[in-house]
Amino acid sequence: MKTKTILLLLLSFAILGYFARPWIDAQIPGLAIKKAMPELGAIYEPTIMLNNSIRNPVIVIPGMMGSKLQAAAERTVWGVFDRQSIDPDIPEDARLLSCPIDGTDLDEFDDGVYATGVLDSLKIEIAGLALNHQAYLNILTMLGVGGYRDEELGLAGAIDYGDGHFTCFQFPYDWRRDNASNARRLHEFLLEKKSYIEAERKQRFGIEEPVKFDIVAHSMGGLLARYYLRYGSVGAWCDDQPPELNWAGAEHVDRVVLIGTPNSGSAKSLVSTHEGFSFSVVLDTIPSGMVATLPSIYQLLPNGPEPAVFDEQTGAALDHYDIETWDQRNWGMLNPSQDPVLQQLLPEVATAEQRRAIAKAHVAECLKRAKRFHQLLNTPAAPPAGTTLHLFAGDAIATVETLNSNLQQRTLSPRTEAPGDHTVTRKSTLGDQRTVDRWSPSVQSPISFRDVRFLSDDHFGLTRDPEFTDNALYLLLEDPTKSSPSRVVQ
Repeated sequence: MKTKTILLLLLSFAILGYFARPWIDAQIPGLAIKKAMPELGAIYEPTIMLNNSIRNPVIVIPGMMGSKLQAAAERTVWGVFDRQSIDPDIPEDARLLSCPIDGTDLDEFDDGVYATGVLDSLKIEIAGLALNHQAYLNILTMLGVGGYRDEELGLAGAIDYGDGHFTCFQFPYDWRRDNASNARRLHEFLLEKKSYIEAERKQRFGIEEPVKFDIVAHSMGGLLARYYLRYGSVGAWCDDQPPELNWAGAEHVDRVVLIGTPNSGSAKSLVSTHEGFSFSVVLDTIPSGMVATLPSIYQLLPNGPEPAVFDEQTGAALDHYDIETWDQRNWGMLNPSQDPVLQQLLPEVATAEQRRAIAKAHVAECLKRAKRFHQLLNTPAAPPAGTTLHLFAGDAIATVETLNSNLQQRTLSPRTEAPGDHTVTRKSTLGDQRTVDRWSPSVQSPISFRDVRFLSDDHFGLTRDPEFTDNALYLLLEDPTKSSPSRVVQ
């Protein structure tokens, strides 16, 4: 009954807004003024009509929860919510969406779950009604406007591109895993596509030259892309030694377009490990005991130069990378309320005390990995000549920047807000290291962006903003600073 009531209310508001808009426009003329929209097809048509041989192919990398996940027998783990989707209250299903916490190697574990594609849309069926959230369809649409042909859509027969679907590729990855581990998978993916495209170009156009890629990455996907550029396929820590910052991945990449990437983390990630994650008010919440199993969620934690969490009673700063802080404050899966979830994940373990000890060891490992990951990304370094980073960020919406922790009530609550996109602050996307005590007029960041553009939308809205579409297409298709002899038309 509650679900149907919510849906009816949402539908009523939508209908009311639709019919009331003409009256509102008449009463407040300023609202009727619409921003002029460019005719992107006409603007970029001459470039689009040129042969596929003169443009870099594009790799699309989604963010957290942005890839479809499946298990054996094509069982959907993430991407579709209907009568057949997984149920967090069923032990077998809970283990499918979680990562192992029993000491299994977090780099190499095989639980039968694999990524099948970018989540272009999220299909939800509630009370017999079908809803559709467009997720990353906006990015794929933008690339389609630019004449890029998505390989997955072409090979699946969803769109008839003839034989021309080798200019755009979705990189689906298991977003539950450590981002440094996924960088290794990205390297394998790029080499596979590189070999394929070079063979196609030789056969079709007689061109024999190395292929380089452009990357368009949203949110956490930008962290993965940045790590790959810097360290290639090497994991975040090998034999207690950090990898060499050799820009190995840049050998294969020209441009990287980052959209809303939490380069200095997001306070919301810590809240998600503590309160769970809900995609919608009409869907079941994924409990914190499951969310906190994911190594990737810890790599989204705030990692700027100033404290992000404070004791609500004393105002003292807390170290949210210290496992003892998590232990004392019962954060995430260490909260006693999450023991039923731990029972699902550890059916062989007899007592709550033993389960909590195992969970603590897992959280400690994830925190250690995250801290190392951030250290590697926060090392100041400029990419080699020929590789450029471009940022699109939101700065018009109040976004939680720091949190209060209440020890007695075991809660996390907003403390301060800052301009951002409602998920990631402006300062975080820039990787800005300035503090109140150490301020300078110019941004101090370990990331060498060639350019930055600020938009007024929320975290997902950034990808459908017309200014993003226009400027991203310019970067990918016409930016003169990236012209090379093979791309210049005489």
